[in-house]
Amino acid sequence: MKRLIAVIAILSLCVIPLVAQEKGADSRPTSTKGRKMGLARPLVFEGGKEVYGANLAGIQYVGLKTAIKDAKIWDGKKVQLRGKITAVCSKKGCWMKVKQDGQEIRVKFTGYSFFVPLDAAGRDVAVEGTLSVRVEKEAERRHYAEDAGASKADIAKIKGDKSTVSFMADAVQIGKLPPLKKKGGCEGCEGCEMKKTGATSTPDSKSCGGCEKKAKQGSGSQQ
Repeated sequence: MKRLIAVIAILSLCVIPLVAQEKGADSRPTSTKGRKMGLARPLVFEGGKEVYGANLAGIQYVGLKTAIKDAKIWDGKKVQLRGKITAVCSKKGCWMKVKQDGQEIRVKFTGYSFFVPLDAAGRDVAVEGTLSVRVEKEAERRHYAEDAGASKADIAKIKGDKSTVSFMADAVQIGKLPPLKKKGGCEGCEGCEMKKTGATSTPDSKSCGGCEKKAKQGSGSQQ
């Protein structure tokens, strides 16, 4: 019995450090020291690049201006958006606002399963996920304002429900972003080469074909 107890004691001494090491591997990388990470846990944190949720898969890119303008077309579609982070939930980092070309959209994270740093505002970002047109209830709008640090007076001014375009992200990359693919992506009609060159012919199968066509291709449906 004494020998069995001794063996158990030795095994315990071996196992405890391993458990501690495993827990340490799940902690924040040392390079995040000094940052306001909140609940954010980066998958990648190196070379000026931060990845949260999942790595970008390189799915179809759509300019934010086009995504919002043609929101009914892109509603429910999986796309990539890019822009600059203008605001982050000040409590947990459970949402952020992204702006590009004068248009802004709120980005939340699938299943509340990951977060972004509280100090991410002002940085470039690429997100991949699903665009949606939905109605934000008054209580929800006030909740977001509170999370953003708005004053009680400003929160009190928020009245009624509001139809809005939002985004549910599966993957987020902050900082250094991969270059956009020259083919297959969509920068919106404002970025179309035909417009830049002053062409007036109708787009054919070799060119854009219109946002509606691109949206259907992105969803795998047929015209």
